[in-house]
Amino acid sequence: MPGPPSRAAAFRYWLRLGCISFGGPAGQIGTLHREVVVLRRWLGEDEFGRALSFCMLLPGPEALQLVIYLGWRWHGTRGGIVAGLCFLVPAALLLTALSFVYVLYGALAPVAAVVTGLKGVVVALVVQALWGLGRRALKTSWQRLLAFGAFAALVLARLPFPLLVAGGALIGTLSLLPAKVVDPAAGWLELDGQRIRAARGTAALKIGEECTIALRPEAVSLGTGSHMVSNGSHLAANGAQTVNILHGKVEETGFLGSIVRIRVRTGAHVVSLDTFNQTSVVPPAIGAEVAIKFSADDLVVL
Repeated sequence: MPGPPSRAAAFRYWLRLGCISFGGPAGQIGTLHREVVVLRRWLGEDEFGRALSFCMLLPGPEALQLVIYLGWRWHGTRGGIVAGLCFLVPAALLLTALSFVYVLYGALAPVAAVVTGLKGVVVALVVQALWGLGRRALKTSWQRLLAFGAFAALVLARLPFPLLVAGGALIGTLSLLPAKVVDPAAGWLELDGQRIRAARGTAALKIGEECTIALRPEAVSLGTGSHMVSNGSHLAANGAQTVNILHGKVEETGFLGSIVRIRVRTGAHVVSLDTFNQTSVVPPAIGAEVAIKFSADDLVVL
């Protein structure tokens, strides 16, 4: 997969984006997603989704914040400043010119017809952007159900947006993954061909039934070498508790203050781990083969 762009390539793209960023935040984010993730592959799907979620929490225009964040992520503080200016200045100049034309000639029938036609095009851009982004971002039934519930809460229940964000963040602290029941009585499940065991929550399920599991992020802390091991307080010294081990490859790693952020692909799915760096160990490199160890009590069957 191609990596981040060079400074020159990023500058050309940000400048181009500033000239074609129509359709408001939804259209702009959709255009950004199509170019950066789908066509140029400068960023992964999961990384883009997490960056967008982070920018949605901040006050102000999320599309601009996303552009600045990506510029900073790729090329530091200067990259963020350049990305923001390239996104803002061309759009501001184009808006000023179009406003000038509309004030002077907006009453003329041809100009009014052009403006009316643009309304339909902008709506189409927004719908296409939302459809494309949603189709790729909402990969599991839980994510689709959460998105539908949030939409219903906004439109029907008219719940405040901060409350929905807080609820989504709370749910997002869990790593939700689909698994298949192997032995409900003993609690054995299968995830990407690997067997793991849950301490409870499987008795009412059937063999072969699909279920959703959640791994508590605080159950995992950094160990030595290239392995992530669970907090010792969760593991019985005499081995009475079952220790689960998931093998995978690191897709993303980094720090957010005192939090270590790691994403591990176990096959078709990604385990998200945001945990405190209690041992001051450097996280494993991207692409490293790792083993995630955790106890059966740290696995929740939903």
